[in-house]
Amino acid sequence: MTVHDDAFSAGPFTFFASGHENDARFAPPRGSASATLSILRRGSVRVIIRGREHRLKTGSAIYTPTGAHPRGVCLTAVETLSIDIPPRYALPEAVVERTARAWALNVLAETQLQQPGWTLVVEGLVVSGLGYLARMSEREERRPSWVDDAVSLARQQRSLRDVAAILGMHPSHVARSFRAFEGVSIGEYARRCRLELARSALRQSDTPIADVAASAGFCDQSHFTRVFRRLFGVTPAEFRRTRSRNDGGR
Repeated sequence: MTVHDDAFSAGPFTFFASGHENDARFAPPRGSASATLSILRRGSVRVIIRGREHRLKTGSAIYTPTGAHPRGVCLTAVETLSIDIPPRYALPEAVVERTARAWALNVLAETQLQQPGWTLVVEGLVVSGLGYLARMSEREERRPSWVDDAVSLARQQRSLRDVAAILGMHPSHVARSFRAFEGVSIGEYARRCRLELARSALRQSDTPIADVAASAGFCDQSHFTRVFRRLFGVTPAEFRRTRSRNDGGR
């Protein structure tokens, strides 16, 4: 069941901000007939694309061409930002990006904050993201199945040494392959997961920022602020100040 569905535009792209309840079927908003790029704002989704199951989380992106909608279910309450893709920007096949990439996180931040010039920035980010996904589809065909296991372990904050030991592989091989397919090191991936949890805490609670930082594994609030801004484009305080305005709807 869709619990809300708001639309707005930036350049040639139409955006749909929608939410789904836990256990609801995951699908593009409003039965869109266009190709769709969806980015998870919050929550977790299990989808099957081209016969392969993927688990998506905050910041993950999924591209589906016209008429090829994913089969999936929401594992938690979910919020998504879906984008109708005009034919001139369309990709030939479905692509899934499980890792929260900077372009996707910046799309979420820019559409939420809506600072001066945000529509131009978002238009460029979407085009850039589509270009990244077009190249990524070729890499996915060569992706070893053990990389998914490494991703799950990194989410659990396991170190490179731990991941390699559990998989029974040499740490240098794990490190090279993980970076090749995920675009970041295991340590950076684990840190992004902590930052995503911190971002959710800032949005959903009034817990002091220093306490949120400590819960996310940062002893120094200034360091937390720097890495948060580098990933999301705003400081934790700026992000929290926008919460009431944006949660009230457009």
